[in-house]
Amino acid sequence: MLIQFTGGFMKGIARTQEIRLALAWGLIPRTASLIPWAVVIATTGSAIFTSADDPFDDEPIGILISGFLALIAIIACNIWAFFTTCHALAEVQGYRSAWKALLNVVLAFLIFLAPFLLLGLVILLARKL
Repeated sequence: MLIQFTGGFMKGIARTQEIRLALAWGLIPRTASLIPWAVVIATTGSAIFTSADDPFDDEPIGILISGFLALIAIIACNIWAFFTTCHALAEVQGYRSAWKALLNVVLAFLIFLAPFLLLGLVILLARKL
C-alpha cells in the first residue's frame, strides 16, 4: 500500500491492516452523505441526471431549498470524512499531527499519479516529433 510506503519514510509505524482500518473508519461520514443524496433523488427524480440546460427551472421553491440543504449536508459530510480520515491515519501511524498524515496521503497520491503523468508527457512529446 502506498500510504504505508510513504509513511515509512515519515517514521510511520502502522501496518497495512491498520491503515485500511483507519481509512475505513475515517470515511464513515462519507457514507452518511448517501442519506442527503437519497433526499435529492427522491425530490427531483431523474431531473438531476439529465443534461438539460436548467433541469430545475420549473421546480417548486421547496424542492430547490431541500436540494440546497442536501447539498450543504453532503459537503459537510465530505469535509468531516476528510477530517476524520486524517486524524485516524495520524493515530495509527503514530504521528502527533493530522497534517503529517495529510502529507502522507498526498505523497502516496503523487507516487500513484507520477507514472500517468510521465506517460502523458511521453505521448505529448512523441506527438510533437
